[in-house]
Amino acid sequence: MVDLTESQRIIKRLKSLQSIRQPFEDDWRDLSEQLFGSYPKFDVVSKRDSREEVTTVINNTAKRALRTLAAGLMSGVSSPARPWVNFVTSDRELMEKSEVRIWLSQVEYLISQVMSKSNMYSSLHSVYYDLGSYGTSAIGIYDDYDDVIMTECYEIGTYYIDINSKGMVDTFYRVFTMTANDIINKFGKDALPDSFKYSYKDDLDTSEFKIIHAIEPNKNMKSSSKMSKHKEFVSTYVYYGVSSVSEPISDLRNNKVLMTSGYDQFPIMCGRWHVSPGKVYGERSPGMLSLGDMRMLQRAERNKYQALDKLINPALMNASTTNNIGSGGLEPGQIIQVDNTKEAGLVPVYNVNYDLPAVINDIYSIEKRIDSTHYVDLFQQMLQSDRREMTRAEVDVRSSETMLSLGPVLTGIHSDLLGNITDRVFNICAKHEILPEAPEELQGTSLELEYISTLAKAQRADVSVTVEKTAAFVAGLSESFPMARHKLNAVQAINEFSIAESSPPKMIVSDQDAMKAYQQEQEQMAQQQQQQMALEAAKVAPGVAKATNEMKQEEEV
Repeated sequence: MVDLTESQRIIKRLKSLQSIRQPFEDDWRDLSEQLFGSYPKFDVVSKRDSREEVTTVINNTAKRALRTLAAGLMSGVSSPARPWVNFVTSDRELMEKSEVRIWLSQVEYLISQVMSKSNMYSSLHSVYYDLGSYGTSAIGIYDDYDDVIMTECYEIGTYYIDINSKGMVDTFYRVFTMTANDIINKFGKDALPDSFKYSYKDDLDTSEFKIIHAIEPNKNMKSSSKMSKHKEFVSTYVYYGVSSVSEPISDLRNNKVLMTSGYDQFPIMCGRWHVSPGKVYGERSPGMLSLGDMRMLQRAERNKYQALDKLINPALMNASTTNNIGSGGLEPGQIIQVDNTKEAGLVPVYNVNYDLPAVINDIYSIEKRIDSTHYVDLFQQMLQSDRREMTRAEVDVRSSETMLSLGPVLTGIHSDLLGNITDRVFNICAKHEILPEAPEELQGTSLELEYISTLAKAQRADVSVTVEKTAAFVAGLSESFPMARHKLNAVQAINEFSIAESSPPKMIVSDQDAMKAYQQEQEQMAQQQQQQMALEAAKVAPGVAKATNEMKQEEEV
């Protein structure tokens, strides 16, 4: 067995990843055609590429539905305008300490500021587009000198991924082109093959060459080493000239490793709409589920307008010699000559019996199915309601319906995408030492994420509602049965409600401070009662003394 060089191994692995992705590519092409009227660029990506435009989109319902879905996920799950994630500890007693909650709040603020000042949110919007249409999306998060982090969003079809034994994405390959100058500026002249350095010195800005960028688990990881190539994940750039990836490995001699570095944490976050066991790419996305309806909608629209053309501007015939009618039929407005008609003047060749209202209704039903598959009715439920005012109960019912449909999807977005993004940003901030020093109570304690976006809160709204209903029940019961009020731990109820509602930490004091304030209040009330009793006693004393003297005088008499 011939040992492969590192560059040959990566090229061979690329071929394996291509075979994993290949079954999805036909659907991705169809989706791109139906949604955007263009074909995606697969395999090798060049900055000079332009989309291959097609003219298949007549009705843009699916595009508008996808836009609503992406905007709904953006505002409902990870809005840049309001907080959407909190850091918490698994120890509930720690979370009730003011200093711990204040520190966590400071960290949350710094993380949100880092995200806002970077290009994170513009990339996330593109991620939701790919996630809703193709079922798979990818975003890279890297260190940046100016903004702490920078993100790079990768279009579908421009990358290859693979999973580990736990089903988590841990491998990312992409193929792209770089000009000679780009390669020299990034990797240096000495990293290139000799044939490149001498053959293209006069054509540095136009000649493009294929580059493979591979990020994968590092088999040579050394935890004791500080070198980047020994980190948990290895990043490798391979130059392989004009050779085709489809060539046998033995023929791929014109290749070379340009640079090897590494990451402590996998820098690519892949969102997947639905993942079947053992599968790599996401499935059953709204775009995939409505692909048949998209095709049917475009066909129905095309047929509708063809029929309207023939109704408004029909093919006509006139008495004369018969012309041959081509296999394609007659075009609207076409005039043919016939010799067997008794009609005078121009008359229609045939009558078009077209039930336009029925077709419009059918098209409308297809549009509604596409909207429903993309959750348009849920994201716009308030706007689409005929009633301008809704009761709290109606809002709660509609929110519950939303959660039933979106619950599994939100769980995947939180765990696979947003959780990894937040963890990655936190680690980069910690590495650059921009986070405040943690309290002693948190030393050695791991942090967990709690999502507080609009949709995440709706998912766990039952907690705060339960606390509120319980407190109201006890208060009502106490009017008739005073002892019932002793059954409710009011301080703990406030803690549970504030955590469920993600109240600002400075709003709620610790249990110790609350108890101390309560005791001081009780002591002050006791002192006030004693003073009041003393004053009343002082007022009564003269009368008592007078009455006593009068009684003595009566006894003496």
